[in-house]
Amino acid sequence: MATQVPDFPDAGPGASSRTTTSYREFVVTNFVLIGLAVFFFAISFLDWLGLSAHAGAFEASAASDAWGFPVCAIAVLIGVLVTVPAVLRLNGVHVPTIVIVGMCGIAFSLVLIKFIAGMDFDSSGFRVAVEKTREVGIYLALVTSGAMTAVAVLEFVTEGKRSLEPPATGC
Repeated sequence: MATQVPDFPDAGPGASSRTTTSYREFVVTNFVLIGLAVFFFAISFLDWLGLSAHAGAFEASAASDAWGFPVCAIAVLIGVLVTVPAVLRLNGVHVPTIVIVGMCGIAFSLVLIKFIAGMDFDSSGFRVAVEKTREVGIYLALVTSGAMTAVAVLEFVTEGKRSLEPPATGC
């Protein structure tokens, strides 16, 4: 038999208590989001996008981290800001899950757009073959921001299911 725990922030108005399992899911989800956000910030310092130039026997390449591209920097900042509502929720403040879903979705969309578009570079004035490259950082960012979005959406779905559950009764 499941034990009773006090209300948690997503219980909604008029809800009494939920089972230990629901509360653990709520806590774990928020800690996973915080962990992914911290990892997202850490990988923002890896190389994300670069250029590689070839001219005969001469070859050069350069790459930059997320902070070298405004779209990537905004995605990282939004991804890191996901920790704020997650921490607030753990401390008993009601923050709608849709806010977290929206923030994660925007961060993922920005990373995906930059992943597809690559680095902005106009090579029309050069007699050099220039290639856009995608480095390890943007691949990790795409996976991490996608995981953040998936976790947030799963929490949103389970939150809806929890609100439909009748309050547990102790026998």
